[in-house]
Amino acid sequence: MHADLTRDTFDAAKHFSRVLIQQGRVPLDADLNEQASILLHYQRRLAADLIGAHGGPTGAVGFKITPHDGTLTIGQGRYYVDGILVECEGDTDYFAQPDLRLDPQHDALPAAPYVVALHVWERHKSAAEDEAILEPALGGPDTASRAQVVWQVRAHPAAELAPDDPNGLACDDVVPALAGGASGRMRARIREETPDTDPCVLSPGSRFRGLENQLYRVEIHRGGAIGADDAPVAGAARPTFKWSRENGSVVLPLRTLHAERARVETLGRDRRLGVHEGDWVEVLDDDRVLRGGEPAPLASVQRVDRDALTLDLEAAALPSYDEKDAGRHPLLRRWDQQDPARVSDDAGPEPDEKDVALVDGAVPVSTWWTELELGIQVQFEAGSYRAGDYWLIPARTAIGDIQWPTEKGPDGEDVASWKWPRGTERHYAPLAIVRAGGPEECRRCFDPISKPCGP
Repeated sequence: MHADLTRDTFDAAKHFSRVLIQQGRVPLDADLNEQASILLHYQRRLAADLIGAHGGPTGAVGFKITPHDGTLTIGQGRYYVDGILVECEGDTDYFAQPDLRLDPQHDALPAAPYVVALHVWERHKSAAEDEAILEPALGGPDTASRAQVVWQVRAHPAAELAPDDPNGLACDDVVPALAGGASGRMRARIREETPDTDPCVLSPGSRFRGLENQLYRVEIHRGGAIGADDAPVAGAARPTFKWSRENGSVVLPLRTLHAERARVETLGRDRRLGVHEGDWVEVLDDDRVLRGGEPAPLASVQRVDRDALTLDLEAAALPSYDEKDAGRHPLLRRWDQQDPARVSDDAGPEPDEKDVALVDGAVPVSTWWTELELGIQVQFEAGSYRAGDYWLIPARTAIGDIQWPTEKGPDGEDVASWKWPRGTERHYAPLAIVRAGGPEECRRCFDPISKPCGP
């Protein structure tokens, strides 16, 4: 979630049952958000325990797949995937899904046999992506944002999920094949800085030397895999990441974008939460976000005209937008990486440090420690990484440190712990396997537990 948060404190492993608001205390967004997360975790876990991995209520089960004339009809009704409720409000054509824009020419259904699966995930939506969130009586400022359940019905060639025996693919084989293996882990730490004469930072006696509390977001931009010592993995691209000190929450709605000249609705809430020369911005719209797994172009801001509300951008290739594209909610999202990035390996008495150039605006994922800013460093382990994987790093001036778990190292010292990404969590359910002779049903149904009362 790219919301403007102080931090995300929910941790299922702590087994908290509720948040208790105390009198006379300062209210925090983290407390209210954690309460909502506690209830949501309980409800979805309960639904999954009772229903199973997926299923729908008898008499109202949705997402029936009916092939015809080169397309599919998705049936009206409800379905649960890992406890998450998804609803199809009416019979829907495969190429007219509300959360997935497909082109019949470029996204034609594969030849039989193929699998039809339901993909479910949560998307963050701000007022820049849904104007109805704004309250007109307040005159324009945004308040809260929203998390939206996204469902997408996708067709996958059976050979992609079961290369050895496509015709022998069973419904129970679909989810493990789609989910794939786990992504790699990351850890974060603070390194002591050398004295700095810049009056805009605190004394070097405080390890995190920013003047404001921040929620850093490290997000995989291009998926791929790395081996030990950053060795390339055969057949895999080198993954890259981007980072933001504002959890990626600084966005500028786009009016138009042509020939690297962007005209925006606003340049941000203030100078700190805006865009300046030298920043990197990601060019996004609803279609690209909903496709997922595909890195959006990153562009360098070359010039800002604050009177005309225009930006001159530099990038290898950028899409074009007109006023007629307003319904796709095009926007620029600011990221804070710098070129070049500094990495170090901690080997020997003196760490070996070097500069690494950005790749299309993003930082190469490395098994060395990569410097973000103000002493904050991140390190990735050898493994695979998916676009959209992200980690959050709260940085606090009061303690001069980041909030990141530690563990005991081989010599008894405290070292940063490895953490799996927080998301994006994707959930899958098989709906049908379409074979040459027709579709094989993969949905599951459950009956209500209530029964008529006796006399």
